[in-house]
Amino acid sequence: MPISQKSLHVMLHLFLVYISWGSTYIGYKFSLGVAGPFLVGGSRMVIGGILLALFLMLTGRWIRPERKDWIHATWMGVFMVLLASGFLAKGQESVASSTAAVITGSTPITMLVAGWLFANEPRPRLLQWTGLATGTCGLVLLAYSQQNVGGVQQSSISGMIWVFTATLGWVAGTLLTRRFPFKTRLSSLQSCALLIFMGGLECLVVAFLDGEHHAIRYENIHWPMVVAFAWMCTGGSVIAYACYFWLLENVPIATAISYEYVVPVIGIFLGWLLGSRFAQYITRYDHWIAFVLLGIIGSSMIKESREDEEEEVSASFDVKTMLALAVATSIDALAVGVTFAFLHVNIVWAVTFIGCTTFVLSAIGVKVGNVFGMKYKSRAELAGGVILILMGVKILLEHLGFLG
Repeated sequence: MPISQKSLHVMLHLFLVYISWGSTYIGYKFSLGVAGPFLVGGSRMVIGGILLALFLMLTGRWIRPERKDWIHATWMGVFMVLLASGFLAKGQESVASSTAAVITGSTPITMLVAGWLFANEPRPRLLQWTGLATGTCGLVLLAYSQQNVGGVQQSSISGMIWVFTATLGWVAGTLLTRRFPFKTRLSSLQSCALLIFMGGLECLVVAFLDGEHHAIRYENIHWPMVVAFAWMCTGGSVIAYACYFWLLENVPIATAISYEYVVPVIGIFLGWLLGSRFAQYITRYDHWIAFVLLGIIGSSMIKESREDEEEEVSASFDVKTMLALAVATSIDALAVGVTFAFLHVNIVWAVTFIGCTTFVLSAIGVKVGNVFGMKYKSRAELAGGVILILMGVKILLEHLGFLG
């Protein structure tokens, strides 16, 4: 029997929610070593909201929000972000991961019962109760097997209260979304962008009131943490929230909240994979990866330097055009950033230095280009490509023992 298009969409959205929120555990593991839970959670949500808003603007799907849209996003952000995300991260500072998994695992049952009693959801069927009971038992067994793994060994009462409050906040926010659908001209994606942005601001307010900005540990910033935090901003905030709200509008609530039983399994698996396998393979092949990436970028620059076709130049400097150009011309920088990761470069100083250098040289380049035009463009690209290839060769030869 062929699968319908809607079923495929549902499976895709569920898969993205499972992966995105499952991998968020890894992001928090790295990020909480640098800053407090509300500062980390608030920053990721604000950045995620801005990224989603920029995407909607660039694709022409952004509508100017009304006052009621901002108000709705503000009070829904209290439940879906401040309580659900911020309180959960706060509780995980003093609660074992196994205990947190069991507490958050009660979300589906709480959601189903509360939805039936207070939100006009249909009465749970026997099959749903059976599935929830099976999932809960599996989660308890998984938590028991992991009780001595990962950080906090003893769980405090206050920590468990933080985690349970986060669970109630998520249940309340979800049921309010379904029970009282908000009438607005905005798309679901734009409503999601406003919600995570306002919820992130609320987390940041709590963080500053709690003094978390005075306890930032800059010395703990390194490339895995930066990569993990970047994924939390995109996958854990934008992708996961957008897919979850789509599920709330299109599937039964029991299906939408099934992630609670899958996410802990994915989090534990990814932690094992990154901790025990991935690092070994990367250190074994990092010099080859750097060699290949630098070779590809250098060859691309050399190829471009030998092309004689004229480029179509636009004089437009509006924000939409320049932002699109900035993203397009940063693709090569993404590959260079991956190379930095394998070379154990201090990412903060590298990004700061590259950003300042790029700004100064870009300003100079605009002036020089205005004077000399395309005369020296090909030579500069040729020289840059050769230098990158030589850097890759040098790295490879050093790791193979041919250079000291």
